[in-house]
Amino acid sequence: MSADKKKCKLIDPVFTCYNPDGSVNTEKVVEQTAFCKAQGVDAVFVTGTTGEGLSLTVAERKQIAQAWKKNLDPSIELYFQVGCQALPDAVELAAYAQEIGVTGIAAYAPSYHRPPTLDALIKFLQPIAGAAPKLPFYYYHFPALTGVHFSVYDVLKNGKPHIPTLSGAKFTHIDLEDFTRSAALDGGKFELWAGYGATMGIASMQVGGKGCFFYTYLAPLFRELREKYYEGKLDDAVKLQNKLVDINGIQTKFGGLPAAKSHYNTFIDAGTLRPALQSLSKDQEQEYFALIKPLLDLGK
Repeated sequence: MSADKKKCKLIDPVFTCYNPDGSVNTEKVVEQTAFCKAQGVDAVFVTGTTGEGLSLTVAERKQIAQAWKKNLDPSIELYFQVGCQALPDAVELAAYAQEIGVTGIAAYAPSYHRPPTLDALIKFLQPIAGAAPKLPFYYYHFPALTGVHFSVYDVLKNGKPHIPTLSGAKFTHIDLEDFTRSAALDGGKFELWAGYGATMGIASMQVGGKGCFFYTYLAPLFRELREKYYEGKLDDAVKLQNKLVDINGIQTKFGGLPAAKSHYNTFIDAGTLRPALQSLSKDQEQEYFALIKPLLDLGK
């Protein structure tokens, strides 16, 4: 990859695999890491929203992180999402992340007892980052799920004096103004990653974004889009972005994550989703695959 293309890395929010009895299946990580390598991803993001982090126990999340660290090609960066509802759990996971040597950690805000002020959010994040002082720390901004709506710009600007390792944010929102201001903050010192890569890909790159999130099976499409963008072939890049928007629209029609995991299961059998999430029924899968197949390959 050229130096220009490294400006915006392809980050894969990997799925958690389950056995038929609902227990976590870390043996599948061997297949998952090979798939990531074959698809050309630059980094993986473990136990985030796609990985159902808040549906997992602390012990399970440690097992998953360890399996990815053990099996992932060292050329691919490994980010561990350690956010929890209980602060001591998040601190424990952050310390473990440094112990096993991941690339960096991220954490979202608690979504039940939400921080009422920006200062309260920063005080929640500070000990998490402090438990892994050798690792870069990223704030995971996903207000649609957490209900925490403080601007990323304010979190970064006000958080950095208290969190020395604060390095950027996973920005899962469509507020381009906040994304742009955050990416430009302090001369562009923070890494801004577009969680909604399917809709924000080109826009995020144009304003200095340093990463876009895509499922493993979508990686080739974004790699092509990124190549066209950096070659100055904007019309071609926009066509690919529009295709990704169409794919995202179909998956959203079927609940987003349930459709995304059903699609992933055509490549690697990752099992169902953990309750309270609900996997697609056979009829729903059939309808989804009929709509998506003209746009995107299936694994089988």
